[in-house]
Amino acid sequence: MELSRTLVLLCLPLAGCAAKGRDWAYNTCGDPHAVDISSLDGGLDAGSNPSPGVSLPSVDIHSLLDEMAALAGLARRAPNPFRTCMVSSYDRHSIVPQASSDTPTGWYANHDWENYLGTEKGPSGRAEFVLLDADGPGSIVRIWSANPVGTLRIYLDHAAKPALDAPLSALLTGQFAPLLPPFAGMTAKGGNLEFPFPFRQHVKVAWEGGGGFYQITYRKYVSRATDVTSFDLSSLDPEELDSVRVRLQQPALQGNSIVSERAVLTVASPKMTIAASPAGEEILELQVRPSRSDAASLRGSVLSLRFDGKETVRAPLGDFFGAGPGLLPHATLPLEATADGLLSARFVMAFAKSAVVRIDPAPGLAATVTVFHQAAAFDPSTYYFHAHWSARGPTPSRPYRDLPLADVAGAGAYVGTFLAVGNYSTDWWGEGDEKIWVDDDAFPSLFGTGTEDYFGQAYCSPEIYNHPYRAQSRAAGGFGAARGLFSILRTHVLDPIPFTTNLKFNLELWHWDDSALVTLDTVSYFYLAPDATDNLPPPTAADFRLSPLGR
Repeated sequence: MELSRTLVLLCLPLAGCAAKGRDWAYNTCGDPHAVDISSLDGGLDAGSNPSPGVSLPSVDIHSLLDEMAALAGLARRAPNPFRTCMVSSYDRHSIVPQASSDTPTGWYANHDWENYLGTEKGPSGRAEFVLLDADGPGSIVRIWSANPVGTLRIYLDHAAKPALDAPLSALLTGQFAPLLPPFAGMTAKGGNLEFPFPFRQHVKVAWEGGGGFYQITYRKYVSRATDVTSFDLSSLDPEELDSVRVRLQQPALQGNSIVSERAVLTVASPKMTIAASPAGEEILELQVRPSRSDAASLRGSVLSLRFDGKETVRAPLGDFFGAGPGLLPHATLPLEATADGLLSARFVMAFAKSAVVRIDPAPGLAATVTVFHQAAAFDPSTYYFHAHWSARGPTPSRPYRDLPLADVAGAGAYVGTFLAVGNYSTDWWGEGDEKIWVDDDAFPSLFGTGTEDYFGQAYCSPEIYNHPYRAQSRAAGGFGAARGLFSILRTHVLDPIPFTTNLKFNLELWHWDDSALVTLDTVSYFYLAPDATDNLPPPTAADFRLSPLGR
C-alpha cells in the first residue's frame, strides 16, 4: 500500500470497464478484466443442482455468525460449497503475470488506491464509487480500508434503499452499533469489519465522500439453489451477537466426550501417539509448554504432526503457534501464546486411525504436550490439517518477484498465514500484494493491495495488537524506521478460501529499498483432502535458523 495520494482515473481501460446495463462490468471471481460473466457463472454452477432427495442447508445471519467461532467446520468440505472472492483497489495495470521485474510496473505495479468499478448517483444525489457489484447467492465476510472516511452503502437484491448505510469510519473502527468489537475495529491503523452480510440475488457496495484503499471479501455460493436469507440490520439479536463475541474472545472446548492426554517430550522420548476411535477422531486443541522459550530454542525445536502415517506439519515450534521467533504473546481464536509460555493451537485436526505429535528439541529443551481430542466421524468430506514452513533469505529486494506461500493440488481450504520478517533496511518492506489463484482461475480470485493490508493493518504501523483473527506480536518500526524483526499472523475463519482442484498463493517481495536484504519466513495453514498434495518442497535442516537480526 503506497503512501502517496496522487489521483488517477477512476477506472482504467485495462480493467474491463465496459457496459453491461451500466457503466462497468459486473465483478467476476478470478478474472476482473472479463465483461461477460455467463461463462464464470456456468463454471460455478456446474453440477450445482442438488441430487434428487438432497436439500442444501439454508444460509442466514445465524448460520454465518455460528461459523465465526466454530473452527470444526474448516476441517470438512462445506455443506454449502462456495468460492471466496475479493475486490480491491489493486493497481489495474497488473494484468499479465511476470516471473520478475526490475521496475515496479506491470505485474508489480503499486498504484493500489482509487481504482473502482465506476460511479453513479447515490441516495443523497452525490456521486458514489461502486466497489462491488455481483450476483448471488453469497455473503460479504470482510471489509477493510486504510482511510475509512465518507459513507459506505450496501445494497442487496436490487433494492433502491441500502440494507446498510453507515459512516465508514464508525463502521470499520467498531463504533457503529451493533457491529461493535471484535466484529470491527482499528488494528495498526487499518480499519476492519469481519461480519457476514448474506444476500440472495445480488449485492452492490458503494462509497460516497471517500476514496482510496479498500478490500471487500465475499462468498459466492456454488449452487444457485442455495437458500439464503438476506441481511436485515433490524433483525440482529443483541444477545446472539454478545454470545458470538464471548466465543471469539474466550475460546472454550466444544464437545460431549473430550479426552485429554499429556506427555513430556524430550530428546530421548520425542513423540506421543493418539489412537482414533473406530469411526475416527479429531484433535480440538494442541497445547505445548516448552521448558525454554528463547528465540533460538523455539526456532531450533522442530514440531512434526503425522496423521494416519503421513506427515502434514514440519515447522519451528514457536512459529507454528504464531509465536516466533521466540515467545511473543498473542491471542487469536485458532492460535495463542501466553506470556508464561503456553502455546495453543485450536485448528481442528481430524484423523481416521492415529495421530503422532513429535518434537525434536533444541539442546536442553523439554516440552509438556497436552492433546484434547474426541471421537468424530472421518468420512469423505473430512480434510487433513497441514502447515507448511518456508524460510527465505537473507535475500535481496530486487528484482521484484512473487514468493510462493502455498501450491497445492486437490481439494481443501486455505485458513491462515504467519509471517516472520527480518528487515536489514530502515525502509519499508511490506508493499507486496497477495495473489491467490483458485481452481481454474485465469486471474487471481484475490488480489490485494499490500502485505500489511492483508494482515489488517495500514501505513506501516508498528502497533502491537491482538484480534480473534489476526495479531502483530512484534514490530521493529514503521516507514523510515523499519529495520529489525516483525511477526504477524492472519487466520481465515469466516473467510476461508476453499478449492476443489488447486490453489496457489503468492506474495510479492516489494521493498522500498533497491539494495536491501530481507528474511521472509512463513507458515501457511491449510486443509487438504486425503488424496491432495502439497507441491512446495519440505523444509530442510538449514531452514530452522534465526535471522541474523534476531541473534
